[in-house]
Amino acid sequence: MAGIGFELRKIFKERGVVSLLKGAFYSTFTVIGPMLITMLSFMVLFAITGYQHIDYESKDLLVSITLYVFVFSLIFTSPLSAVVSRYIADRIFEEDLSAIMPCYYTGLAINMALGLLACAPVAIHMVAKGGVDPVVALIAAGMFMSMLMVYYNMTFISALKEYRTIALTFLAGMAIMLVLGFGMYRLIGVPFLRAVLGSMMAGFLYIGLQLYAFIRRFFNTTNHDYWGLLPYLRRFWLLLMTNMFYILGMYAHNFVFWFKSSLSITVAGTLYSAPVYDMAAFLAMMTNVSLLIIFTVRVETNFHERYQDYCQQLLGGVGKEIVMAKNNMFQIMVKEIQYIAQVQTGLSMIIFLFLMICAPALNFGGAIMTIYPALAAGYFVIFLMYCSIIMLFYFDDGLGAALSAGTFFVVTLVVSLAATSFRPSLYGIGAFIGAFCGWTIAFFRLRYIERNINRQMYCKGDLVKRVYINSY
Repeated sequence: MAGIGFELRKIFKERGVVSLLKGAFYSTFTVIGPMLITMLSFMVLFAITGYQHIDYESKDLLVSITLYVFVFSLIFTSPLSAVVSRYIADRIFEEDLSAIMPCYYTGLAINMALGLLACAPVAIHMVAKGGVDPVVALIAAGMFMSMLMVYYNMTFISALKEYRTIALTFLAGMAIMLVLGFGMYRLIGVPFLRAVLGSMMAGFLYIGLQLYAFIRRFFNTTNHDYWGLLPYLRRFWLLLMTNMFYILGMYAHNFVFWFKSSLSITVAGTLYSAPVYDMAAFLAMMTNVSLLIIFTVRVETNFHERYQDYCQQLLGGVGKEIVMAKNNMFQIMVKEIQYIAQVQTGLSMIIFLFLMICAPALNFGGAIMTIYPALAAGYFVIFLMYCSIIMLFYFDDGLGAALSAGTFFVVTLVVSLAATSFRPSLYGIGAFIGAFCGWTIAFFRLRYIERNINRQMYCKGDLVKRVYINSY
């Protein structure tokens, strides 16, 4: 987020409508740009390869493989990426750039090893039990490994600050996907699943390799300390656990409906999903994703400056100045969170009403729109909770963040299991209640920090280096 914040503050220092629009576009593209490019490219790929005319079995297999690749590659990379991000930030602060590439290789090796251990049995089971074409299963595994690399490399993007280059890389990767998909299926006559999945794998592999090239070009020295990341995994285990619980909580309700509901379907005897519920969840997430964009803009351009001022006063200011800086920091934090909630409420209501009115024209079935409202409310609270967790990390409260994310995951899982027996309009209640419980813990932890901020930052945090002296 540091690179994003720097660019946004530079943009918003310029006054005027153009600067405002530029900042809004920049933050929007930074947060969800790659996802939007990918979604639009998939839509075009399906259109040019005649997806509508393919048999239902192939359609279900294509959608299931794509869903599994995106969901589980994100789950596998998120926990480690959080610790890697902290390691990168510390090394940049210490101007020790030679330590970053060894960290990159170590983290990538861990991610790839875990990913291979996970996807290999699934691919084998798809072939042995589901009768899936072995080439298709192999391509699916390759696509999963490519997405692991892409997600992991995105962790380093904040340090690069080459957002224009990253955008062009995604565009180029998706262009390669479209050309290969059309050429293999329409011109050469490669079977549909091989052509489409193969082109997807090629596109994401290109993106992953290009991002690696950018990272390697930026961090062009190395100290060969490939074990430097491992102590961070032990030291910041709460950060790792927080991200793990958060990402699992994001999909726990989906998993429940994949395996335990009447909406569940099985593809190739291996891949479970609930297309109706998954589509409702996707719409609910897109309804509220603008909250993350607003949070990025408001926090990185307003709160961050007050936070820096407080840290500076804590190190060199007098008591009155420290208290004033603390009060200003928490006032702006409350003000920004209220603003984010208010603006997103309005935006969510507009999108909600639009979808409810236009659902028939958009080919969203009645079952999807019945499930959607509860999930829309749930994702609103999920993203608010996420913002609160980020604020806890600002104040070095790893325990509070882990408790919040852990509660979110456990409550979401338990309530979603119960919700499978509720009426469809309440299917998404697990996500809402789980997020609300997680947000409640984060809220009270922030209140506690406000009352004990100096002790939290000066005595417990990393603002001042700790020194231990042996007494004899």
